[in-house]
Amino acid sequence: MPIALSYDRSRFGAGAQYEYSRTSHAFSAGQAYRGSFRWSEQHFQMSANAGLDTQALGVDSVFSAFPGLNVALAQLGLGANTSIEQLVILLQNRAFLNSLGIAPSATLQLVPRNSYAGLNLSWRSGRQVLELNSNYNRNSFLTQQNTTVLQTVRYRRGLTNFTELVTSFTLLDSLALAHRWSPVWEIGLRHQFRSSPFPHLHQHNGMISGTERQQDSSGIQVVQAAEITLDGDRRTTSNSQGNYRFSSVRPGVHTVQIAFKSSRPFWYTTSSKVSTTADSIVDFGMIYPAAQVIGYVLNDVGMGLPDIGVLLKGPQGEMNLTTDQGGKFVAPVAQSGSYSAHVDVESVPDGYALEDLQLASISVGEGEFKKVSFTLPAIRALAGSVQTYDSAKEAYISLPGMTVQIAELKRQTITDGSGRYSFRNMPSGIFTILVNGQQYGQVQLSAAPQLLRHDIKLTSSTSALAKR
Repeated sequence: MPIALSYDRSRFGAGAQYEYSRTSHAFSAGQAYRGSFRWSEQHFQMSANAGLDTQALGVDSVFSAFPGLNVALAQLGLGANTSIEQLVILLQNRAFLNSLGIAPSATLQLVPRNSYAGLNLSWRSGRQVLELNSNYNRNSFLTQQNTTVLQTVRYRRGLTNFTELVTSFTLLDSLALAHRWSPVWEIGLRHQFRSSPFPHLHQHNGMISGTERQQDSSGIQVVQAAEITLDGDRRTTSNSQGNYRFSSVRPGVHTVQIAFKSSRPFWYTTSSKVSTTADSIVDFGMIYPAAQVIGYVLNDVGMGLPDIGVLLKGPQGEMNLTTDQGGKFVAPVAQSGSYSAHVDVESVPDGYALEDLQLASISVGEGEFKKVSFTLPAIRALAGSVQTYDSAKEAYISLPGMTVQIAELKRQTITDGSGRYSFRNMPSGIFTILVNGQQYGQVQLSAAPQLLRHDIKLTSSTSALAKR
């Protein structure tokens, strides 16, 4: 059961996590504490992490660690079915530990612990990169304990777009019974091949194929002589059945694209450019519209909302649409009839009211252009407190029972016992605030969803007038 908190910005981030776990046949529950930090500024980047893991040690692990444990338990009239509680008591008994051959000064750690920390620093300029990595790791369990420290300095320089020179020095410090230093030097060239340098070793070449279809008021038909390209260089055309095929396609990801030309206006009902792998089927579809449905998804001030999903249902099935940057969507209709459209609420970002959102019914005739719009009111609120400065206490104090008004909306509220006020369901605009009939100032609420906190701090003279 993990619990995590994180804060992320473009140049800074921090996170913390706590994890709790429990298993059967263990001395105690496992717990983990982790923290991380990152920072970047132009050419420099830094990240750090640290943590502590405690994992409950199982009974089987204890028996495997002490071969004489079964014999010692038998001498005490106990067996392998000894309960966890009994075993814990015995392993804390010094005489019993001596019978297992454990030194009198040894400390027995029943719960394994792993503590670790890491620091990464890097500097990048052009094709040069200098990196420093330092990692610390310590494990403690039963009577053993080991610590390792790994430190690496690495320099990389790009020679071309696909080749770089790499040099590094790594020092491993392993501390068990004594220090053991293990230095490692590395220097080399790395090259990234855009294609296999051994083409004859390819084990399998596949095939990509598909069908092109077009739709209009007369129905669905196959498309002949449509040009399809593979990875921008291989080309083929669809045959009389609307089929195409690329053979000898190497393993990996490929791009398939259709280039269809017509004197009549048409729309693609599928993506015209698809990324896929060998041995796959990619079909393309076009539609000659007999009519169009043009729609908008707007907020309450008439601004278009981008990337909102809209589902259009009609006589020939469903069509999934997405609004553009202006909140507009266009649906080509191949057949006249009755259609319905509704907004996909899963695509609507937080901060918009959806309670009054309804299905839109549209009747489309041959050659008609019908319009439909949906309005999603943005949720806005204004909240804060009314305070005045108390010279005796040398601090601001809250003012309960004050009347706070919004002049343009003719709305008012009374501050509570802590001097707080709030206005919900606010429109966008600039508004004048009055406190007990005295004008205080103005606030501005944007067209987007907003929770604006505005504390009103009255001067002593203004406070006296307001209290009257």
